[in-house]
Amino acid sequence: MANAFTNRFEYLIQQSRSFLVTVAAVFIFTSLVLLIAGAPPLAAYYYIFKGSLGSWLKFAHVIKAWIPLTLCAYGLLFTFRIGLWNIGIEGQVMMGAIFTTALLRF
Repeated sequence: MANAFTNRFEYLIQQSRSFLVTVAAVFIFTSLVLLIAGAPPLAAYYYIFKGSLGSWLKFAHVIKAWIPLTLCAYGLLFTFRIGLWNIGIEGQVMMGAIFTTALLRF
């Protein structure tokens, strides 16, 4: 029993490390791009976070934009999991709108 817990704990540590390395790599790459463009990276990060999370209204706009994208991602994961082709994110949004409209109309 302890071995299963240890293996699970080691797996979580490995996944956490992988996530942190990925986030660090993204920040480093983005900082390099910003420096090449002549923008100070820290100020750019400040304005990015302030623009998206600076108030409840801005946060609500972010959530409003993320909900359809998240639903499309779930649909995409489902199609990949069962090995079928997909119609693309735009097609999933369109088909979702069509079927939702049909469901609400009838």
